[in-house]
Amino acid sequence: MKPLICIIDRNKVYRHVIQECLSTLGYSDIETFTHPDEALRSVRIPQIVILDTNGGDKHLSGIEFFRQYGHTRYRHTRFIFLSSDSSLSSAVSVLRMGAYDYILKSKAGLNRLVVRIEKLSLAYIKDQKHLASYRAALISMAGSILLLVWAVLKYS
Repeated sequence: MKPLICIIDRNKVYRHVIQECLSTLGYSDIETFTHPDEALRSVRIPQIVILDTNGGDKHLSGIEFFRQYGHTRYRHTRFIFLSSDSSLSSAVSVLRMGAYDYILKSKAGLNRLVVRIEKLSLAYIKDQKHLASYRAALISMAGSILLLVWAVLKYS
């Protein structure tokens, strides 16, 4: 019941390192893409997107992708930006737009990423359990209402 995670990064090695790290922690539902444009072709909507701020010459940047789709198609998705750009303005910009975090690409950044993913995963699992119990309560209530309606119709 772990979340679907999408990794978008032009750097194949970094993408692979993140995927292997998450796989080691038990995350198996992971999609990887080189550019944000490719993620748009996926039918599944991830709960967590890890993406680089840059996109390349002919592709959407991670920031543009988030600006265009983060509050529409991916409105229930948490975005974690990765970047080698240590400028404060980039970090502030994406956080003001609603990103969950902005992490610098480094060994310490990878550790921080894992902590953030674990935190989001626990919240996702908790929400799924809450949703399941809510659905069960609705089904139980619907059954009771049907029984009541049946009794009323039968004895009226």
